Amino acid sequence: LFMYSVFSIIATLVEEKETRVRELLRMMSVQTPSLVLSWYITYGAVFLGLNFLLTTSSTIGWGVGVFASTSSSVIFVFFFLFSMSSIGYAYMVHTFFDQAKTGGVVGMLGFFSSYFLYTAFRSEETSSYIKQSISFFSPCAFAYGIDAIMEFEEVEVGVSWSNIDEKVKGVSMMDA
Repeated sequence: LFMYSVFSIIATLVEEKETRVRELLRMMSVQTPSLVLSWYITYGAVFLGLNFLLTTSSTIGWGVGVFASTSSSVIFVFFFLFSMSSIGYAYMVHTFFDQAKTGGVVGMLGFFSSYFLYTAFRSEETSSYIKQSISFFSPCAFAYGIDAIMEFEEVEVGVSWSNIDEKVKGVSMMDA
């Protein structure tokens, strides 16, 4: 679900660079922080709706939802922070490309490939320091967070704001 969004954001940012819209806006005295903020507001609003739908569909409750015992607000904040980090990733990656489709595809593949770091360091023998270090890649942090949520869901406790800093396999939900 997020991979297409990352592709779209990167492609749009590179297209903006291709058409030199940013330079036109700068000629009209629009400052760089305003441009960056406009991207975060635009895609933040899109992700806000998406994250609301994801949260409500996954935390229906009464034993029906995937995260039935976990606090809905924790899940929403978790999804929203992942969304914001995805926008940051897209904004970083777009600087390396001059063609929209190439940038979008390569950026999306990089986003997807970083998940494999999680699979390489998933075992319980891996130190907490290494897990927290690779969590700078947002797909890895997302996967560790989902692991933590699922561990709490297995014992029907769920993650709440009171136990968000309890470590599961060396990483807490707060770390993720």
